[in-house]
Amino acid sequence: MVSDGWHITNKDLSTFRIDFNDFTDDIINELDIINKELILNLETNKKEVNTKQTNFEYQHKKAKVIIDKFDNIFADYFFLTEEEVNYLRYYNIRYRMNSELK
Repeated sequence: MVSDGWHITNKDLSTFRIDFNDFTDDIINELDIINKELILNLETNKKEVNTKQTNFEYQHKKAKVIIDKFDNIFADYFFLTEEEVNYLRYYNIRYRMNSELK
């Protein structure tokens, strides 16, 4: 799935194939905890920009460690190999964080 991270439509959601009924209560609770941690991080680190389009810019790169926690859970769900997970993490570092892996 590809998104601009801002405009999410029903079409986007209808192609997103995760059945949360497949998850145990423990995993659902863990996802909830991580989600709350992510929201707090984004709100704490947001930058005021006051443009015509928005008042704030969210600093997702400062939440990379938290986002990686989601990756771990969903990697198991989608049966991703360690190599595939590492590819996603490198992609995040290179393209979403505008930096190279050192």
